[in-house]
Amino acid sequence: VARQWIEAAVDEDKARGHFLFTTDPTTGALRQIGEAEDVPMLPVPENVGGRFSVLSPVGLLPAAVCGVDPRALLAGAADMVDRCRTDRLMANPAGVLATLLHRADTVQGRSIHVLMPYSDRLRALSLWFQQLWAESLGKARTRSGGPVEGGPTPLPSIGA
Repeated sequence: VARQWIEAAVDEDKARGHFLFTTDPTTGALRQIGEAEDVPMLPVPENVGGRFSVLSPVGLLPAAVCGVDPRALLAGAADMVDRCRTDRLMANPAGVLATLLHRADTVQGRSIHVLMPYSDRLRALSLWFQQLWAESLGKARTRSGGPVEGGPTPLPSIGA
């Protein structure tokens, strides 16, 4: 569909220059089309899991098209990695959040975590957060193999 739309707008022989694929580095239908039609491709690194793909061409290309500076996004992510590597709890944002959520769940019996953006433009952020949370923490088994008995449940708040 996208190809037909572009071909109708710029002529079939010029359409190729309007595409850039993000795809598997070696296999897949999109890779085959890109190779056959000499379309530029950005490979998605094989060692990048789903929740981190936003920091790969899968996320960086659409972000750049929307006006986000990919270098600034990656610099911010690298800064957070550095900040979260410290053993000093109060200097570690992830450690502080984990501590607060654990206390809310185990001491106060509050196992629901809500991320509520106060802007319609950020609505999808809460849905993405829910997906990341579930993918990262939604495990059926503990590291030692036992069943997970509980934990926070992510809920997106999308307003009325």
